[in-house]
Amino acid sequence: MTDNATKVGAQYYYYVQSKALVAPDEQNADPGTRGQVLVSSRLLIPDVTGSVRRYPPQDDLSKIRITPNPYNISDPRILEYGWQSTSYYGLLFVNLPATVTIRIFTENGDLVTEHFHDEPIKTGLWKWDLVSRNQQVINSGVYIAHFQTPEGNTSYQKFVVVR
Repeated sequence: MTDNATKVGAQYYYYVQSKALVAPDEQNADPGTRGQVLVSSRLLIPDVTGSVRRYPPQDDLSKIRITPNPYNISDPRILEYGWQSTSYYGLLFVNLPATVTIRIFTENGDLVTEHFHDEPIKTGLWKWDLVSRNQQVINSGVYIAHFQTPEGNTSYQKFVVVR
């Protein structure tokens, strides 16, 4: 079974439950359950990280999306994105190629961070925690993301951060 109604980057938790119809003439069943539907208790396996939908890599750099854009840490709708605490805050880069170098620059051209995206589980998703390569939280402003594949294809996108 696949859950296709998920939001990008949101955390999801699932449980498993089974049910079965007991035949009315089942001789091995408890007489009180014959002809009825039995439902198991919910099996919940605790997972502190939850499940995040995986997005397959895309080769077309024009399909890359940065979300949310603009990013506003004070946005009351942030919980709607699936983030329940500050440990989940960040920007999501979706529809990435399997292998790509991402460089984030300020609007003045200063390099903020560089990420080489080449995960063992090929996914088109990377979450950036808004921390620079100098381990500092970034300021409000306009930023430029530069994407470069090993073949030399490049693409640029802008995004805004409001604190």
